[in-house]
Amino acid sequence: MGQPSNQLPTGYRLRRGSRADRPQLLAGLAATYRELMPLSPDPESIALLVDRLWTADGQLWWVEAATAQASDGQSSGQFWVAGLWLGWAIDPETGQRRAQLLWLYVQPTERRRGLARSLLHQAEQQAKQAGCDRLGLQVGASNQAAIALYQSLGYQTRSLELVKSWDGAAVRDADAPATP
Repeated sequence: MGQPSNQLPTGYRLRRGSRADRPQLLAGLAATYRELMPLSPDPESIALLVDRLWTADGQLWWVEAATAQASDGQSSGQFWVAGLWLGWAIDPETGQRRAQLLWLYVQPTERRRGLARSLLHQAEQQAKQAGCDRLGLQVGASNQAAIALYQSLGYQTRSLELVKSWDGAAVRDADAPATP
């Protein structure tokens, strides 16, 4: 990780996503939920979540890596290895608009290469350009690698979420509300 936080390692590129990337976003969210929650939401619930939170000024960013050469020597294109979805919220302390990290995911085989750090730097730049003075996020209490990353970048705990199930069923893992 010798490169500055806003630079991607060699072999990767940053691409701004669009509404056309909805299928990739749904796949990324599903992968995140499968990894963090034993009782993952069904695809329809994930799609409803995306439709509910998607805004015209929301931003989607992808880190793509060149794929292996095809047998004919031609590159078989690009594929996403990490993604970030940035939305907007009203900060409960200030009443001002703030950036809100809705999703951050790096595929397991691509972790520890600075990709999440680069995506977070991109999100912070976009938030500043939009006139926001802060970026908020939620992270599952057991996602220690993500917590360590966020803390190393200056993020601080401001609140905790407590959950109680009314039907007596076991409450999902503490990560249940978090996608980043």
